[in-house]
Amino acid sequence: VLGVFGVFGPKYSGARTKTEAIIVNVISPYIFNELLKDLRDVNFVTLTIDSSNRKEIKLTPVCVRYFNQNEGIKVKLLYFDRLPGETSDILVEHLLKCIKKYSIDSKVVCLCADNTNTNFGGVKRKGQGNVFRKLQKSLSRPILGIGCAAHILHNTIQTACDALSIDVEVIVVKVYKFFFQYTVRVTALKEFCEFANIEYKRVLSHGNTRFLSLLPAIERILLLFDALKSYFMAIENCPAVLLAFFKDPVSELFLKFVHGTVQMFQISILKLESDYITASEATQVYEELVIKLEERKANNFIPFAANQLLAKLKDDNTIDVDKENHFRKNMEGFYQAGINYLKLWENSFDKANKFKWLTLQNDPTWEEMEASAIIVVSIVPNSINVDQLFDERSSLVQVLRHLKPKWASQQNELTPKMHEKWKEIFDAFFRSNVSFLNIFKIIEFAMCLPGTSAPAERIFSMMGSIWSAERGRLSLTVLKELLNIKANSDLSCSQFHDKIKIDKCFLKKINASEKYEKKKDDEECCEPGPSTN
Repeated sequence: VLGVFGVFGPKYSGARTKTEAIIVNVISPYIFNELLKDLRDVNFVTLTIDSSNRKEIKLTPVCVRYFNQNEGIKVKLLYFDRLPGETSDILVEHLLKCIKKYSIDSKVVCLCADNTNTNFGGVKRKGQGNVFRKLQKSLSRPILGIGCAAHILHNTIQTACDALSIDVEVIVVKVYKFFFQYTVRVTALKEFCEFANIEYKRVLSHGNTRFLSLLPAIERILLLFDALKSYFMAIENCPAVLLAFFKDPVSELFLKFVHGTVQMFQISILKLESDYITASEATQVYEELVIKLEERKANNFIPFAANQLLAKLKDDNTIDVDKENHFRKNMEGFYQAGINYLKLWENSFDKANKFKWLTLQNDPTWEEMEASAIIVVSIVPNSINVDQLFDERSSLVQVLRHLKPKWASQQNELTPKMHEKWKEIFDAFFRSNVSFLNIFKIIEFAMCLPGTSAPAERIFSMMGSIWSAERGRLSLTVLKELLNIKANSDLSCSQFHDKIKIDKCFLKKINASEKYEKKKDDEECCEPGPSTN
């Protein structure tokens, strides 16, 4: 942000009060007004909500997602405040306050959040006491409810691992904690690594709430496995769980099986974590994962590294038939538990599967487009003229015949994302002076349906980098404005500098004394601590 001060020359400087005033009362409002302009022009938006504690303070951002014809999918931070709790009534009141403040009550078509009982009423989505049902009632119309696909996949890994006779997650956590902050133990392990001719690397931690931490933690244990096994077998007072694990000849086999299978989940989760993925794409990733698990179970598939180790153990007579059968039975239970869990939560994407034709893998049929139009009209009445939509579909098929060969010829890394493809399609419609209003509304509706609540999670990551221990007396107002700038500006400092250096009104506000006027907002410090600049 401070890079923009370069407009005043290399000798320009700003003390804390001036810098804070410029950020809070000039730069942040300037960026937020760009978001408000976008919201006035769009027809549909989705709200994503999540909460996180900072000691006794509960902070709850509300992100907004919408589709802009010129720029594609946009995900922005719309509202951010502290709450006294996390009950459904408090969260609904928080959402309604945001909706009314920015006059988007007629545009909200979906709520996205993680899959807790408070948000959606559990896996069956029963009852009227959850956030989703109460928000629908307050808006006096139906809206869609999209759960977080990444959360579901993470929980699937945990559920599948629980079906194994060896608790892999417990082993990973215990190994990490055994060496964490114990220099003497780490030094001894390094000696065992040197003896085993293994390059020492630090053991990694795994957190239950982190989607992608299990795989690298298992990889590190497998890398150091021989040294770790020798170490724990040699020391006195070794934790019983770890001693039993490293004594068992099939322990490494279980680790390699989980590692090979979690890699498949990892690929799916990385696809889902993109801000631009839609709920229809998420359902496709979800369904493909179910198929892969079912095929692995049907074919008794063992990941390559695990299969090689199994063959070696059998050749060495390290394991007998009973232990091999025990391993295979565990493997089957792992696959089945994963399949059951995924199928249990398949209704978390509401009606998003009706928009899968947007991926353009095939030319959309009229039946598919009509089904999508019915959903849009059920939520926003009279928004689609179905008769005109039929004629627009014919034009769409013609445009796709020209664009598909171009997309197919592009290399994978250059292949446009789904929302970028639709931007090209609408540009082609516009150049040909062909009506596409009804198709656009369906696409705008579908594009604003997210696949995960990851954007709200990223706000907490941003907050952590801004609200450090050294900035303990940062006020909630300044935190909000810094988050607004960081989350809602797509420009680098140099790009922002180029944009505002010709904006005389903006430069005048920076120099004006009015920037020192206090905003009517919560000036309470986020957390007591030392005063810092």
